[in-house]
Amino acid sequence: MPVRWLNDYGYGWRRLSDHEISAITHYYRRLGRYMGIKDIPETYEGFRELLDDYERDNFAYTEGGRKVSDSTLDLMVTFYPPRVSGLARKFSMAILDDSLIETFRYTPPSKAWRKSADIALKLRAKVVRRMKPREEPLWADMNPNIRSYPDGYDVDSIGTFPATCPVQHNVDPVSHEELYGKNGDRPAEAAAEPVAEPAASDPVADGRA
Repeated sequence: MPVRWLNDYGYGWRRLSDHEISAITHYYRRLGRYMGIKDIPETYEGFRELLDDYERDNFAYTEGGRKVSDSTLDLMVTFYPPRVSGLARKFSMAILDDSLIETFRYTPPSKAWRKSADIALKLRAKVVRRMKPREEPLWADMNPNIRSYPDGYDVDSIGTFPATCPVQHNVDPVSHEELYGKNGDRPAEAAAEPVAEPAASDPVADGRA
């Protein structure tokens, strides 16, 4: 979806390169292995096809799904001042895909709202492109819209931890495929064995406000 948002819809300050799309694809392939997911697509096109096919075959209306969607929209509206909450809700509806509008049985946004939202996002992209590049990192806890876990959190304690979960817990899976084995099914006793730390890398941050 980020690729569609930035490249296909033109809402990013620049397009993602083929190299970046490949990097995104490999990241999610690896993440999927750590989650114990099988039959992961090998290419971005494969992911794209899987997403579209799944939505076409499985999207259907349920009362529970509608409540989750309504709650999500309610949360998005709180990101803006109360005086513009009505406009914020209409804008949020205007950028939803047609498949979501139809599945959740929302009243379709007008063509005027669709066009206005599209123009606004493309204009924002043009403005951001001309802004001075960010020279300092922008951490998630610096974003006033993020109000979850105000006292911090421990990743190991987040989740439901079902007994049938195929992934080992209380370990750091990042860059450590050895912890789980090639297929993500390394037994707990083997996961407890010490693993050599990989060489540290020197990532370069590139972003704009």
